[in-house]
Amino acid sequence: MVNTLQQQIAALQAELATAKQQIAELEMVNDLYIKAIDSSNIGLWDWNITTGEVYFSDTYITMLGYRPDEFEHSTDTWVALTHPDDVQPALDMLNAFLEHKILVYEVEYRMRHKDGSWLWILCRADVTERDAEGKYIRLSGTHTDNTTQHLAQDELRRLNTDLETINLERTLALQRSTNLLQTLLTYMPITIFEVDSQGLVLSAEGRALYQLGVDPAHLIGQSVFDLLQDDPAALEAYRAALQGTEGHFLSKQGAITMETWLAPVRDDFGVVQRVIGVAIDVSARVKAEEEHLLLTERIIQMQRAAIRELSTPLIPIADGVVIMPLIGAIDTGRAKAVLEMLLEGVDRRNAHAAILDITGVQTVDTQVANVLIQAAQAVRLLGAQVILTGIQPKIAQTLVTLGVSLAGIVTRSTLQDGIAYAIRMRRNQASAA
Repeated sequence: MVNTLQQQIAALQAELATAKQQIAELEMVNDLYIKAIDSSNIGLWDWNITTGEVYFSDTYITMLGYRPDEFEHSTDTWVALTHPDDVQPALDMLNAFLEHKILVYEVEYRMRHKDGSWLWILCRADVTERDAEGKYIRLSGTHTDNTTQHLAQDELRRLNTDLETINLERTLALQRSTNLLQTLLTYMPITIFEVDSQGLVLSAEGRALYQLGVDPAHLIGQSVFDLLQDDPAALEAYRAALQGTEGHFLSKQGAITMETWLAPVRDDFGVVQRVIGVAIDVSARVKAEEEHLLLTERIIQMQRAAIRELSTPLIPIADGVVIMPLIGAIDTGRAKAVLEMLLEGVDRRNAHAAILDITGVQTVDTQVANVLIQAAQAVRLLGAQVILTGIQPKIAQTLVTLGVSLAGIVTRSTLQDGIAYAIRMRRNQASAA
């Protein structure tokens, strides 16, 4: 009997030792589990629904910037720290979970850090205890700081929104460009076209083609060298464009003149793959330019005739004041003629001042300068004064270099100054008289 009792005690002791070993192993596993959770920065919480007791792990508390000793373990703490806009949605989901309406409780909400910033928290929960009727009486869960991921998602959404906006803007811009191009091709005398590396037409469209009486469809596949065989300038421009040089030329077909620009299109290796071009009907402009040239020529001829018909270049501008404008090159022969006409005009008009304006003269030599001096001296013998105006910098430099003296000749920089001087001189003479 004693032996049997001793055997039972020994068996119980062995079972107790085994149980202690198992408890120790469980505690070790639990410590490892807690350390693993802490190292992963995941906060733990536990809520006894029946008693209202709440537990928050140290990681849960420090995640929010607090010390464990300054954090109250209660549901009121959770409500106080959760963003006001997020409290009710989180509670609604919790109630749905407790009422078995949803199988998984996982919600994201904002919680206020001790420093005042807001953290995005991902909260998960599971049932750890039920009553006899299966009602949830205890929940446990985790808190994960999801701020970085949430901000990254917000940034990704922002970038996606920006990308969609950019794509929309580009699409609208492309549509506007397409519409504008189509409008130009429909209403303007313009043609755009494209040829391949062999000079075969790939595409051509535009109102100008119809003005030429050409069906765009008939051009496709034809060689520009055949189409333009009678236009050397155009052929040369196309050959140059296919070699990589931009081209520009005018071509005339009947009463229509087309101005064309060519641009080579290269691949990534710099090889010309095709040539694009734009042609515009410039018939009206060319006609206007031709008429302008004819009109200009007629005006020049009329001016030449009028100059030839002038008996003298002297122009009277006031009583006793005449102007002789000199334009262009003055050689020795022309200078002598100026002297003769100047003396004759001063004598005939009884002028007291003769203005020689050489604004339009670019160069003079020594002989011309001497003739001007002689003219001044001769005019003074007639009782008049020569006023020289409009001396250009080059002429002044030449006169200084040649050592020509303009003594006895009044000089003024501009014709206006010369006229003002002559009129003042006339008034002074009248006052003195």
